[in-house]
Amino acid sequence: MAQRCAITGASGYLGGLVARKLRADGWDVVELGRNTGHSATTFALGEPVSQTALSGCAALVHCAYDFRQTAWQDIVRVNVEGSARLLEAARTAGVGRIVVISTISAFDGCRSMYGRAKLLIEDAAKRVDAAIIRPGLVYGPSPGAMFGKLVAQVRASSVLPMPGDGKQLMYTVHEDDLTEAIARALTSSSTPRAPVTVANETPVSFRDILVGIGGRLNRPVTTVPTPWRLLWLGLRAAEFLRLPIGLRSDSMVSLVHQDTAPLLNAESALGVRCRPFDLSSIAL
Repeated sequence: MAQRCAITGASGYLGGLVARKLRADGWDVVELGRNTGHSATTFALGEPVSQTALSGCAALVHCAYDFRQTAWQDIVRVNVEGSARLLEAARTAGVGRIVVISTISAFDGCRSMYGRAKLLIEDAAKRVDAAIIRPGLVYGPSPGAMFGKLVAQVRASSVLPMPGDGKQLMYTVHEDDLTEAIARALTSSSTPRAPVTVANETPVSFRDILVGIGGRLNRPVTTVPTPWRLLWLGLRAAEFLRLPIGLRSDSMVSLVHQDTAPLLNAESALGVRCRPFDLSSIAL
């Protein structure tokens, strides 16, 4: 009989990829998410955890994060405290292996609210002996999350404002390498003691990523250097006015205030070597 694994955020980009990977590996997957179109159980961060949601589960992958919250107190209430309640519920239910998805933007001294919130969630993960995965910028043939938003921006316009010179360095991970790392974290003989950063060791500049996307779309990109604080103010104003522009002001903070020397330990911790960034074979 296949072991059962619950996945939060299963209706989202990464959660969907993880569900597909684990099913291919023979797991019985229970999808937990807000969109109940194909999910077995409705789940939303910040709301009570159903007593039956984790019933019979040997494992849990916690991917969910509510990006609709933009005020710090709401981020803590929904994402941090909601995650802590979920993880405690999993421990009470006897879930044997837990993997929590964090971010490469979470590091000591990080300035983005997203990174700070994920650090607090990591603290809750450590209390239940969960494996912590910190992905880089996730890309692949089914673009979603931040990479998907960048693709959408290039589709919408070939002239793009660039924070400063666009030389901010980003560590990338192919979606297949990331899901392999998550699968191995579920089945490894022991839980990695430190957060596992899953990304290729060679960073790529933000500008080169956008130019690469333009190349795959046959849409040459022209970048316009712009003070990053001006871009941040524009994004913040759009959030205040509830304009659906797709990008968040906090993402700009993450981009310009990054960890310049992340510990890239996916290979040593889980035996996963992340491939270099390459869009040449990806049809966007």
